[in-house]
Order: sequence, then C-alpha cells, then structure tokens
Amino acid sequence: MDILVSGELDFETLVTRKPFNRDFHIHEHYELYLLLEGDLNFYVHDSCYPIQPGTLMICNDLEMHKAVLLTNEYYKRIYIHIPPTFLHQYSTEQTDLTTCFVRREIGTRNAIRLEPEQVMLFTRLVKEMHEARDSGGFGNDLLIHSRLLQILVMVNTLFQQEDLRDSAAAHYPPNVREIITYVDEHILEALTLDQIAAALALNKYHLCHIFKAETGTTIFRYILLKRISLSRILLAEGKNVTEACFQSGFQNYTNFITEFRKVTGFTPKKFRDMKLKEAAKH
Repeated sequence: MDILVSGELDFETLVTRKPFNRDFHIHEHYELYLLLEGDLNFYVHDSCYPIQPGTLMICNDLEMHKAVLLTNEYYKRIYIHIPPTFLHQYSTEQTDLTTCFVRREIGTRNAIRLEPEQVMLFTRLVKEMHEARDSGGFGNDLLIHSRLLQILVMVNTLFQQEDLRDSAAAHYPPNVREIITYVDEHILEALTLDQIAAALALNKYHLCHIFKAETGTTIFRYILLKRISLSRILLAEGKNVTEACFQSGFQNYTNFITEFRKVTGFTPKKFRDMKLKEAAKH
C-alpha cells in the first residue's frame, strides 16, 4: 500500500536508529514534517529537497513524497497528519489554514527553514499535544486542537513571507533530472524503457541503475505513481473516471482501475465522489 488512509488527526515525535527509506507514497491527509536531527533528502513529485535539522516540509493529499536518510545514523523528526476537514472546520474568511497546503503548484514551495526559536515553539506545542492526548482528561481534544491551531497559524504566516521561506533550490542530479523531465513531458505516452534510453542516449541498464540509486525506486514504479497522482488531481477537479484514466497516461481502463485501487485503497469513482462531496461542503 502506497497511501496512508486516515480520517483522524495523528502526530508523533519519532527517532529511527537505522536507515528507513520508504517508497513514494501519498496521504489522505495533509502533513507537516519537521526534521530535528539527521540528514535527509525529501522528495516531492519532481523535486528533491536536501534538508537539515530545522527544515519543515509541507505536503498535501495530492503530492507523492518520500524521505531518504543520507547516513547510517539515526534521525529524529516530528510529523503531524491533519485531515482536510480539520482545516476547513477552523478556517475563517480572514484566516485560511489551508493556504500553505493548496495555494501553490504541486511539488513546489514544500520547504520552510525555521529559526531556532520557531523550532523550539513547534516542538513545545507538539509536546503539549502529546501531554494532552496522554492525559485523556476533560477537554484534552480542545487542548490538542488549540496547540495545533497555533502551529498552523505560525506555518501559514511563514509560508506567506517570501524572505523566510527556505531559499535552497530543490534539485536532482543533472542526469536524473534529465530522466524525470523526459518522463514528465511524455507521461501521456506508452513509455518503455527502450524509448526513454534511446531518447536520452543512455544504456537502459545504466539508466535504471542511476535512477534507482538516486530515488530509491524503479523508473517503472515512479511512472506508475506519477500517473496515479495525476489521475487523483484530475478526479479531484471533477473529471470522470474515463477522462482521468487516459489524461493521466494509462493506456488500459481496466489496468487503471486495478492499479488505482491497489495504490490508494479506493476505486477512482469512490475517490472522485469523496473529493467532490468534500469540496461541496466548502
């Protein structure tokens, strides 16, 4: 399964003491991911962000992403998974808490570099969220929500301040960037390994090796997840299932239904209906 399906608010502070490089995946919620210790590459769609402690990553429910540890040492991070309904519930006409998640192009402006005092505030608020959850006492849900709202106001404020955004350009090595650019430009075609290798004047085995070494996944897996991600965007925009199938590069309708369900846990129609119903409420 490459999608984490959850309608509930989820948050943890985790330390991983061995390399754990998950494949590309997509959430059914929005994610805040703050690196506290370690050295990672964070991939979002076509972008690769080299991130250091203090970098906050922002992903929405349409962005495929993964984190890759660059050393054999442990790393520590905080993640918060936020149901879109939570943001809509607490947003106002003046304050739209979805801003940092949706008011940008897919796979862009995902990183914000926090100052030390902002990291301390973020971690303190999450610690208080943990304490409220663990207490199970009266009003603990409101205490959790109030701390999360403070985090969301801070993050959205920073997101809208150009000079405080992470200025480091997202990048892949040039040879991998060339492969990804070609795939993106021809995603609607029936791509084959021979076709990609010939177009880029590369040995196909070398092509597979450098792509897997950099991204941690195969080029065929990347193409599949890229098409699934594109189809999710089209379905969320209101395209019907047939349109989403062929406008995302799938050549076979039955295969599209099978792969979409395998990756997301939903049929395309159910996913479309869910997204349109959600949009109608707001």
